[in-house]
Amino acid sequence: MCGVDTKHFDHTDSSFFDIHAVITESDYSNENINLHTSEKQNVNYKHVQQDYNRSCIISVAIQFKSKCHYSMGLCICDTLNFRFQIAEALDNEHFTVLESVILQVNPESCLISVSSDIITFKRIDQILTTCNVKKVYQDNLMGQWNIFERSFSRLLVSQGMLASLCKEFDSYLIQMSVYKLVTHLNLTMSPFYNNKFSLSAYYIEDYMCLDKASFSALNIFNKNGPSLYNLLNNCRTLIGSRRLYRWISQPLTSIKEISQRHDVVESFANDPCCCRLIQAQFLRKVPDLDSIIVKMKLMDSDEIIVRKNSSQLLSFEDVYRLYECIGATEHLLNCILVNYIGDHKEVIESYFTNPLIEIVGRFKQYQLLVEQTVDFTQAAMGNYVLNPMLHPDLHDIEVKRKCAYDHIVYLKNKMIKELFPEQIKANICNDKHTDDIIKLINCNDYIYLFRVKKKDYPIIQSKMEKSGIEQVKHNKTEFLFTTEALRNLCKDVSKLTNQHDMIQKEISIKALKVASSYWILVERFSGIISKLDILLGFATLVTTSVGRYVRPNMVSGGIIDLVQSRHPLVEINIDHGSFVSNDIRIDRDRRVHIITGPNMGGKSTLIRQIGLICCMAQIGSFVPCNRATLSVFKKVLCRVGASDIQQRGLSTFMAEMVEASAILKVADRDSLVIIDELGRGTSTFEGFGIAWGILDHLIKNEAFVLCATHFHELSNLSNKKKCVINKNMGVTNMSNTTTIITFTYNVCEGSSNLSYGINIAEMVKMPQEVVDNARIKLAMLEGGTNILNEGFKTQDFSAFCGFISHVSIFNTLK
Repeated sequence: MCGVDTKHFDHTDSSFFDIHAVITESDYSNENINLHTSEKQNVNYKHVQQDYNRSCIISVAIQFKSKCHYSMGLCICDTLNFRFQIAEALDNEHFTVLESVILQVNPESCLISVSSDIITFKRIDQILTTCNVKKVYQDNLMGQWNIFERSFSRLLVSQGMLASLCKEFDSYLIQMSVYKLVTHLNLTMSPFYNNKFSLSAYYIEDYMCLDKASFSALNIFNKNGPSLYNLLNNCRTLIGSRRLYRWISQPLTSIKEISQRHDVVESFANDPCCCRLIQAQFLRKVPDLDSIIVKMKLMDSDEIIVRKNSSQLLSFEDVYRLYECIGATEHLLNCILVNYIGDHKEVIESYFTNPLIEIVGRFKQYQLLVEQTVDFTQAAMGNYVLNPMLHPDLHDIEVKRKCAYDHIVYLKNKMIKELFPEQIKANICNDKHTDDIIKLINCNDYIYLFRVKKKDYPIIQSKMEKSGIEQVKHNKTEFLFTTEALRNLCKDVSKLTNQHDMIQKEISIKALKVASSYWILVERFSGIISKLDILLGFATLVTTSVGRYVRPNMVSGGIIDLVQSRHPLVEINIDHGSFVSNDIRIDRDRRVHIITGPNMGGKSTLIRQIGLICCMAQIGSFVPCNRATLSVFKKVLCRVGASDIQQRGLSTFMAEMVEASAILKVADRDSLVIIDELGRGTSTFEGFGIAWGILDHLIKNEAFVLCATHFHELSNLSNKKKCVINKNMGVTNMSNTTTIITFTYNVCEGSSNLSYGINIAEMVKMPQEVVDNARIKLAMLEGGTNILNEGFKTQDFSAFCGFISHVSIFNTLK
């Protein structure tokens, strides 16, 4: 394949046409693109967010249904893309589904409407606080839906959208969530919003369910260290980076869609030259299209009239940058995509080639508009102004203004000859320039002033009256002055500039209004370009990573088969090649893995890396393995640590129990549950009993489970449940003594009966007296000696293990 030719189009070949006719014609629009000029109106456009990652507001109506169950209606409003989405779901008392949706959507604020029979809002408040979402609690009162429905339907692009979702709108909770959101934003109060919004169903099951604990445990978004987002973010554009944030929050559950993303990544990874070419010569020309879309919407709504912040207004620079991006897209199509003959050609065509051909075709008149409106000569120098040839008066004014400026320069040179004749002679003899003896400077009040250095002031002072010099400013370094002739010329320049600005402003607003009406097409364009940027970034990770990344084979049936798997975030922070990779196989018949072994032996890293690899695969990325076969998981649930327990007002153990209870309510055969050191916050017997009961419950629910633990007796579950497999992290002695150990970080078959905690204490140079005392007490316990007045013996513990296997987890967590 050949490279992208980035030369500009030849604008001189475009035939001149009447810009006024173009701007005022009602048939200027392409198909499905509304280019009319809106009537002026005072529109409150505060709902367009500048934080483009948080452009959504979500409304939730909740109603108690039965014991531990709640019905929930959702309405999501994307204020950046003018989109409504609705959903209805059944949730538990932990509101696990609501938490997952909040993390998927990442809203700025959440409106909560709760029925009067719900006693407490504590759990909802905790979720929103943990997710950093503003809370707005509202009553559960709603106006008459039939009347409101007519107003709501006017907001939609097509009336058929509401009719197609009539079954969903039979739900009172969906009606309430929509009503509360629309009235909160006052969308029906302004005609600007009419026919702007799309409406669709939000299918919660289309995305993997991840709770806040999973985001934290897997380092999905970590502000203070390595994260999955930072690893995958090889985007070259701002729009790509923003969309990647949403992709990572919403791993897919459709094998077909996941495989299509993998197809694109594989295509570009197999052709790294093409990948780098597109990134270097095309994506670098893509501006911040999200920002341009917002400005276009503001312009289209006439909000420009009341806004003073110029950074929020659509400018000729924005219009020109978009024009350049469209031109670069044409070159991308002609030089690469149209002639693409590599792997997965059909997917590349459906994802990029065909949509971009259609969109570029619809941008033709936009390109003509820009070519006739913008001064390309000035744009090449970074000055984005109206083409002076666009209006005959503009050209005449520009000629007169240049003539006045030339007279000012002539007057300056004349002043130099009159005031500094001796310096002129001396400079000529020394072959020096004399033009900078008096300098012409810009001044807001006087337009232009003459300036000389302090050392030349005495010469001017002696000739001020004779030469008609009027002092303006005199300080330690310079002397500023004017003359009557200069003031008159400045008045002419000011008058001509005001005339020029009035004509240019009138034409500019009309031209920008027409350009702004393309925002719907720019949205589609932005979506395709950001998708291309993300998938090229995934391919870049494959070709530039120090470790090997492979395409996962996505299958149904329930399996995790990883060969030489690695933790992607750990390996980038250690020496190349020093990370110890491991093989993992989990299937329906061997779906629960209990992993024991020493402290610092790699148990937590192993279970996290498996969860992270599953998420990466369903996002569309390749994974850090030599070979991978994976099933799609609808939920990845983690019980690892509790870093936010103090803010939530909970003890460590209570936080563990709350999160474990939430997992038990939703875990099913399509779930991957990751548990690290469960039960460590209470006594040994009780902690072991709870851990046993939780695992037993998850086994009955047929969930896939990875459990790292120091309760070695949990390995006895494998004697009772065939689906339980015991693994341990390897450790070896470095000498003949038993106190010095080294970690192999290899996963071995079977369970371990040692945690080597005392060895770790010795490694970190704990006082020897403490270590020796610990060894004595450990030996007494292992020998069954009564070390306290009310001690215990190991046979008592064995009996307890047999008893606890019959205890229900619900009794344990009661």
